[in-house]
Amino acid sequence: MNTAYLDNHIPTGTIAVVVPLDKGIIELSYFQACTMGVCEAADLAGCEVLLVYSDYRDLKHLRNLIDSHKIDGVIITRTYHDDVAVAYLKKEGVPFVTLGCVPDTDVVQVDNDHEEACKELTMMSIMKGRRKIAFLSSHDQNVVNGRRFEGYSEALRCSGRKIDPQIIFHDVDSQTQAEQIVDGLLGFGVDSIICNDEVISFWVYTKLKKEGVDIPGQVELSSCYHSNALENYVPSITTVKYDAKLLGSTACVILSDILAGNEVPQKTFLSYGFNIKKASP
Repeated sequence: MNTAYLDNHIPTGTIAVVVPLDKGIIELSYFQACTMGVCEAADLAGCEVLLVYSDYRDLKHLRNLIDSHKIDGVIITRTYHDDVAVAYLKKEGVPFVTLGCVPDTDVVQVDNDHEEACKELTMMSIMKGRRKIAFLSSHDQNVVNGRRFEGYSEALRCSGRKIDPQIIFHDVDSQTQAEQIVDGLLGFGVDSIICNDEVISFWVYTKLKKEGVDIPGQVELSSCYHSNALENYVPSITTVKYDAKLLGSTACVILSDILAGNEVPQKTFLSYGFNIKKASP
């Protein structure tokens, strides 16, 4: 392990939490909950928390903190393939923990089993007799999105179904784009739509309601992530539910152990559940 940063560092009692700049209003609740969990655990550990906003490749704010030795460690709240922040922190020898998996086995990671959760979510639709199950995702560069799609794909494979590229869409980045995709899916006779996150779920739900589509009778709608923004949907939809606050607090406890020189697990997976207010036929 590279310890250059620690070897020349005077402890400050402060850690940084890196939050992506591209988050939307709907998914903001996830990062708020993660940060709250970090702050509560940090308070118990007697340390302060600095919030750092960063996009995928611009690390200037984080670099400034590292260069001036103002923080002891870092928690990254979103991971990417070919993650620039992870590579930078490893190079500098800065202690850090990621919320989300990365391919590098040397990185300490805290996450939920998104692949297995989304496999179960897809199996629910299959067991209800849904024949054409679409999948909509955003930002393939995000690690979690790939893991969720793999769960969807594995469920289809295990059920002896073919993966139909005509009803799979990645990089869905706007409501207009999502609505155009839904138009096409309805034309294909899709009877189930699984959305990678709560933002896309909101866009798809709005479009289906606008078109007078019966949910879940005509088209079942599911989300790989549950948030408070989905609570008031009528009818409600099936969602995978994670405890984002626990995710943040767990990461902070593990980072505190690293800073104290204690051994920590390389990967920690937390449990998940499903939020189903109304049964779908």
